[in-house]
Amino acid sequence: MKIVHGALCMLAVVALGACPAAALTTLTSVELVANFDGGNTQSTPDAYTGCWGNGWEAKWDPGVLQTSNPPGVMTPMDLDYSPLDPANNTGNYFHVTANADGSDPGRISLFRDCRGELGMDVTQPYSIDFLLRIDEGAIDLLTNFTEPNDRYQIFDSYQDFTSSPTGFWIGAHGNDSNDNPWVPTEDVGYWCFFDGHKDGSIGRQDDGGDWSYWKNTGFQLTSGTTYTFHIDVDPANQEYAASISSDRVGDPAEFSMSGLGWRTGETTLSGMTHFVAKCSDTTDSRGYSLDSVRFSQTRTITIGGMNQVAAHFDGGEGETSEDGFIGKEGAGWKTAWQKRNDRCTMTTAVLDGTTGTEIKESGNYLQMTVSNINPGSTGYSIGGVSRDYGCINEDGIDWTQKHSISFLVRIDEDVVWNFQFTTGYDSYQIFDCPYARGGTNSETSWAAYASGDTAADWWFMDGPVDRVDSDIALRQNGVYEFTITVDPTTQTYDVELTDDLDNEFSQTGLAWRTGSDTIGGVLNFMARGDSADDTRAWSIDEIIIKQLGVSVPGDTDGDGKVNAVDARKLAENWLADVGEGGASEGDFNGDGTVDDLDASILAANWTGDTEGVGVPEPSTFMLLILGGVMLAIRRRRGR
Repeated sequence: MKIVHGALCMLAVVALGACPAAALTTLTSVELVANFDGGNTQSTPDAYTGCWGNGWEAKWDPGVLQTSNPPGVMTPMDLDYSPLDPANNTGNYFHVTANADGSDPGRISLFRDCRGELGMDVTQPYSIDFLLRIDEGAIDLLTNFTEPNDRYQIFDSYQDFTSSPTGFWIGAHGNDSNDNPWVPTEDVGYWCFFDGHKDGSIGRQDDGGDWSYWKNTGFQLTSGTTYTFHIDVDPANQEYAASISSDRVGDPAEFSMSGLGWRTGETTLSGMTHFVAKCSDTTDSRGYSLDSVRFSQTRTITIGGMNQVAAHFDGGEGETSEDGFIGKEGAGWKTAWQKRNDRCTMTTAVLDGTTGTEIKESGNYLQMTVSNINPGSTGYSIGGVSRDYGCINEDGIDWTQKHSISFLVRIDEDVVWNFQFTTGYDSYQIFDCPYARGGTNSETSWAAYASGDTAADWWFMDGPVDRVDSDIALRQNGVYEFTITVDPTTQTYDVELTDDLDNEFSQTGLAWRTGSDTIGGVLNFMARGDSADDTRAWSIDEIIIKQLGVSVPGDTDGDGKVNAVDARKLAENWLADVGEGGASEGDFNGDGTVDDLDASILAANWTGDTEGVGVPEPSTFMLLILGGVMLAIRRRRGR
């Protein structure tokens, strides 16, 4: 047994240097889809204009909209056309008509950013597929598609016109007799692929008339025809491949071409694919429909690796510690803390509680004050802090799965007797969003508020517009403990709220405000005011984010901790055959025996009994293990 104990000791001590680990979510392929099944709304990603989420970085954006006919999602009954996708005969699709607006060319530049957290990595190859139907009338195409500004175009760009840096570029142009024609006469009215020189030139006549830039696909613009496009982008070589086919009888089966050069020498695409219709004068009317938009990429994404992420502000002020303010990224945080102050003065300070005003029994906390408020045209000013825990390919919690967010808040403002906390713009707001912002919007999942229009009580959002009141009021020096449990699989959250007067509130199944199935991962603590006399003041501490619904290696009793209780269970069953008893009996690797391999797993995931993630001193840990093992041996010998 001495040899076994020695092996156990060595394994345990080696493992003590490891960070507590949790299961990883690994994605090997990413797909973003827009079928417009959500209709015309901002409450779900698959809609127009839609919202952030499901891999999309943002909603659909019309960019420059110079048209008298607003775009929108259509059902088959809205137009005298069938859906674009023959396999989806009842599905929605996007439709827009562009008209010239006064002296300016009319155009619609619809685009969407594919660079979401779970979206495309635009530095790596990815593919784009979509269906596009020309809804412009046959007579219009014949008589009014004749000028340089008569166009249909699909391209990548940070801006909504092709003079900005552009990678791939597909277009159909109408001019055939202009002083500076874009394409030769034989290519007018045909879809063409742009084969760039990666230097910004475009091959117009004033560039020397190098019309070889444009590759005629043989597919002519035809009213009512649906075209199927596929694009493969290759950032490493600044090239793309493209193909086109159609549902029109008489068109070629397909045209495809590879090795097409980007227009510029940029090594990264913007991630914003534009669908443009443009007309040259008031007699023109461009129209198209779009459906089955799909971005896909082979990409490895790992999320998770930690069971808990925390902020106690014990690192003090500065940028050298992950647990400081503003701190730095790491320890499960994607970013440092960020400060925001719009039309106000915001002060922050990390205090150590030496004055006896700490939120908890001891330790640092963050105090914030918002003053010198200038409401301006918006009617309010705002200040606060935020931090992102949505780590990708770095250790953190798996924010795509169920987890809890707990924190302490103390109100330092006298909200009763200063008579300045009286309107809806007077508020404290705590919420999740995919980025740091000054207030909630349609991309917010969960949100907790206290505002002057609700008797200064804490309340929570339930869906896009409903609210649930806790009946727990704000008080100067009142301390409030929140636990928010979010479940991305159901797009709901549960809340628990208690104060230092032992008032309690809980509610389950509150609906997210956003329709996204992905939480934003950015914690926002914001305070608002609507008057120059307002001063918001509060403090926050003990921010702890825990993984839920995932077993913790080394945890025998399912409490989410790996501590002395689990060490004793392992010791009790040391070298025993526990059959299918599994982790509850100390067999963490599932081989049926409790031995040094299981002890190593327990040591690597040790958390102790505190909320923070820590590893015990080797001597303490070994006393727990070896003491328990010796006790178990003595018991067996005495039988």
